[in-house]
Formats: sequence, structure tokens, C-alpha cells
Amino acid sequence: MHVVYVVGPTDPGDQLRYSLRSLSTNLRVSSFDVTVAGFVPRWLRDIQALPVPQSGSKQENIRAAIRAACERYDEWLLCWDDVFVCQPIDHLPRMHRGPMRDLVDAHRSAKPLSSYLRDLEATGKALEAEGIPVPLAYDCIHVPQPIHSPTMLRALDLAGQHSVSGVLTVHGNLRSGDRGMQVGNAKATSGWSRRAFVSTNDRRWRAEPVGGWLRDLFPEPSPWEK
Repeated sequence: MHVVYVVGPTDPGDQLRYSLRSLSTNLRVSSFDVTVAGFVPRWLRDIQALPVPQSGSKQENIRAAIRAACERYDEWLLCWDDVFVCQPIDHLPRMHRGPMRDLVDAHRSAKPLSSYLRDLEATGKALEAEGIPVPLAYDCIHVPQPIHSPTMLRALDLAGQHSVSGVLTVHGNLRSGDRGMQVGNAKATSGWSRRAFVSTNDRRWRAEPVGGWLRDLFPEPSPWEK
């Protein structure tokens, strides 16, 4: 298994360090290697480095890193620096948030949509225009996700044609076979101590109990730290 972290130049290295620790502790597969695509911090060791120029917007840099990973591997597991595997797992299922329209409507009923959710709404409408009647949301879950590179390359092109950024959602809906299991958002602010996957943001990592809990949970260095 190839595990690929997409990392940007402003991603806090501390979260990546602990995410790798969580992976080495709880991903119970026969073997896997780690690739860092995008910006490659100097404190890493024994990884596959896939440097990608960080010259565009955040979303442009992410898409460039994903494309570079697709050109190297046929199938791989996409991870982010702020995603943590908090319970032992021996396989990674496909996961989604349910129908995109339901997800967007639930957020709209609570408060005005953020730019992120407006883009996901546009992504869902683009998929409907492409003939997918009920697109599922594969963004807004913040978990490791299995990627099939030929499908992702199609997804990147289609997202570009429609000027949307939800490439994980496009990839998940284009991919054939089992569409996966519905899950909640790993960034949820409650119940994190009972979940297999937990995700933070910069503020929560620094200042909220979940950050301290994660640091205490994974005190030992991973094999990829100098």
C-alpha cells in the first residue's frame, strides 16, 4: 500500500508529525510506504519525496500534488497532515457523507454556506449535469481515502472543466463498484475520543483539548522522523 500525504508550505509540521505517529501505531496492514507530495519538510526520513512547486493557490497546489501522485501510483491512500488514525484498523473502506444535496441543505439551515460548502454544492450540481442523479459527498469527511489514479485523473479534468474544487467528490462518484459507507465528519467537536478517525484544524490543535489528547496519545516518534 502506498500512503500519500498532500502537504502545503503552510501546513504545521507538528500535526503531520503526529499524524504519521498515528499511522505507524494503528494502520495494521501487511506493509505500506509513505510518500509526501507537495511541500516536503526537512525533518522527514525514509519516505518517498514527491516535491511539487507551490506556486498557485492552495487548491491549485493540492490538485497539482494529487496529479503528481496519480502519475506515480495506480492506487494509493490519500492522507492529510491533520487527520489521525486513533484506533487499530486493518483496512480502509470507502467513506462518504451521504447525498450532497442533503449535506449542503443541513448546513444551509444552520447558517450561511461557507465558500467551501458553496463549492461542494457547485460540485454536486456539476455531477448532476454529467448524469449522476444523486451525487454522494466524498469531501467534508476528513479521513484517509483510497484513490484509483485513472479515475482521479478523470475527476481532476472534469472538476477543471466545471471550475470546482471538490475532486474527491468527483472521484468518488465516477468510481465504479461499491460507493462506500456513510460516516460523520472527523472534524466533529464532540465524541472524538471514541472515533477511529479524528481531524483537527490549526486552532483546535493548538488550543483545544483534542490537540492535547492527540499529542498524549502518540508520544513515540514514528519511523519517518529524524
